[in-house]
Amino acid sequence: MTIYPASASIFLDFEASSFDGYPVEVGWAVVDHETGVITTEGHIIRPTQGWLDDTENWNPSAQKIHGLSLQDLEEHGESVQAVAKRMETALGGHLEIYSDNVAYDGFWMNQLAVAAGYMNGLDIHLLPVEASLLAPDQKWNSRFYADQKKFLDLAAFEAQKLSAPNHRASADAAFWATSYLIALGLSPVLKKGKGWRQA
Repeated sequence: MTIYPASASIFLDFEASSFDGYPVEVGWAVVDHETGVITTEGHIIRPTQGWLDDTENWNPSAQKIHGLSLQDLEEHGESVQAVAKRMETALGGHLEIYSDNVAYDGFWMNQLAVAAGYMNGLDIHLLPVEASLLAPDQKWNSRFYADQKKFLDLAAFEAQKLSAPNHRASADAAFWATSYLIALGLSPVLKKGKGWRQA
């Protein structure tokens, strides 16, 4: 199960070969509420042969956004099994994992899980980033999200000065973690962790 304290807030992001393609990178940022430290972890994902066989899954426009080429994935990527196992070990069962796009990140996480042999998916449940600012009993109720989204967007404007998103998974996750801490009135400290690599 999760290696992080239950009180930690975790922000997760995927990069992909295209909107309806396969995941090429996953990253997450873990917020320590006591210190304001944000620790990141990221993993480049080596495509399976099945993913590569469907050449329509690779969009050169997506590569321009995240900057990862097929050669980068082959040279620096980890197997789908290794990445899925690490995600399950590090994040599985944690109750506060947030995504700025639950639909897409959930889709790519499921693709990774199935390709890695986790036919029932990973024990990771995503919430939208705006839920990070809600009390525990409100987190799963979408009627509370709209006001928090506006508040988080204002914090995100300030966060761009410290941790601008660059369409790499752990950096984008760190951006939302930074926005979250700013929204709470705290000063974030970014610490790059395991698997972090800037291409």
